[in-house]
Amino acid sequence: MKNFLSLIFIVISFASLAQLISGEIVDDSRKMTNKHPFLVEATAAGWAKYELAVNLKGNVTSARLIETSLKSTPSKMRLRNHAMGYTFEPGNHFPKFHHVIVKISSMKSTKLSPEEEKLLEGL
Repeated sequence: MKNFLSLIFIVISFASLAQLISGEIVDDSRKMTNKHPFLVEATAAGWAKYELAVNLKGNVTSARLIETSLKSTPSKMRLRNHAMGYTFEPGNHFPKFHHVIVKISSMKSTKLSPEEEKLLEGL
């Protein structure tokens, strides 16, 4: 029973990091062709949902912010730029602009800034 609960927790944790939530792409089972992670290192921890438009070649052509827990604009932009790098399978049988809603999570960077490194060197 303990192992079963641990497995459920791991699966739920992974699914909550990011996902293809809904949209025509999910309904039509259009597959992602790259292995871009849905977890991004940014200046703040949180998540954002973006509506992506995908052309016939499978490239993301636009990303519109729908909802977020982030207040940091640089973090929102980092997530948007990351989402613009997703690619999907190409095909002429898909709509000209196929839409999907994705949820991407960010974690605060654990790296020290150059200023912080200088401060630590002085100690």
